[in-house]
Amino acid sequence: LSTPSTDLWEPTPIALLQARVITAISDGADFSMSGMGASPTKSDIAAMLSSAIPLMQPLRVRFPSEHDSIVQAYYDSFESGKTDAEAIAAGGEKLHGVLRRLRTCADDDVLSDIGAIYADQYNALGSKSPALCYRYASGVGPAVSPSEIPDALIAKEDAANRRVIETAAIRVVADATTSEGLWKKIGTVLTTKGIKTEQFDLLSAVDIPPDRHGDYCTVMTMLFREISKLPRREAGILMRDLLADK
Repeated sequence: LSTPSTDLWEPTPIALLQARVITAISDGADFSMSGMGASPTKSDIAAMLSSAIPLMQPLRVRFPSEHDSIVQAYYDSFESGKTDAEAIAAGGEKLHGVLRRLRTCADDDVLSDIGAIYADQYNALGSKSPALCYRYASGVGPAVSPSEIPDALIAKEDAANRRVIETAAIRVVADATTSEGLWKKIGTVLTTKGIKTEQFDLLSAVDIPPDRHGDYCTVMTMLFREISKLPRREAGILMRDLLADK
């Protein structure tokens, strides 16, 4: 009792684990959602999400039904006693689905910028691991954690997604002749930069072996990079083609 508080030993969580004083460490995500009162309403959940996710506010203004579907996913998770992690997954899946649908409706300049962002992200992941880049670019396999991508690129994508919501509108679909001509134009550019036929073929392959993940990453990075360099209208046409398939 005579020991000053400033001299008290404070064991680290790792030390406590090793000594079996505790059995695990939690950040709270594996417990039921809490911190919003005993009986939060959907409005309470909506306010929490608007504070935590900047995209929710413009989404509420321009696409209220889409906004409500995301809030409902979080609210249902709370009502059913789901964990924070499960609620985030449910709401996040809804949000990403909304963004996927709206991207093809965004302005041409927004889509051009998104192409450049994707190229930067693929390049950053490819420098770490071709497998990471392949998983992220193709959507095959376990999802790539955002922590693998530089914070600056995540911030750029968030800003672009806000512009997607702000500019989304009904768009006139380009005719097949125009689209095909632009794809030939991009194909010619990539060929002059050293991309070979067998590398192009990877873009339509169903199962790509690990030793070709690097080639796939290279082609995808260059593809989006060159599209982003086109005049805005042309970039918008090709980006809509690509995003419609995602």
